[in-house]
Amino acid sequence: MRFYNLDDHKKIEYLLKSCENIIPYFSMKEYQNRATFCIEACWSWLKNKEKDGEYLYDLLDDEGEGLVSIQYSAKSNKDKNIWSCIIDALAYTSRKAYESEGDRYFPEPIALVEDSIIEHFNASLNRLTNEE
Repeated sequence: MRFYNLDDHKKIEYLLKSCENIIPYFSMKEYQNRATFCIEACWSWLKNKEKDGEYLYDLLDDEGEGLVSIQYSAKSNKDKNIWSCIIDALAYTSRKAYESEGDRYFPEPIALVEDSIIEHFNASLNRLTNEE
């Protein structure tokens, strides 16, 4: 797949731009706002290194407030699939942020993130397309 041939910056751009395109399809404005905040944090790291890997990870896995908890509580499959994409993009960006900081050890969920995350990301996007 072409994704694997891109540099890390372009990979993150693809994930973030794709997420920006699907955020409006959330069923709740609250979800849209939260997702937009997280994607903007990723852009902030990508463009200016203003956030760090830990900050981005905390957006994913903060007790009760993290995206994983929000996705779990989502009622519709459409919302769950959109959250899946947002989570993949945030996790991938967090991993690259940790790496750029010279970290060799990552929180367990981030340690599992690899380029193959694109397959999960695209599968979630395809499920969204099939729902419309």
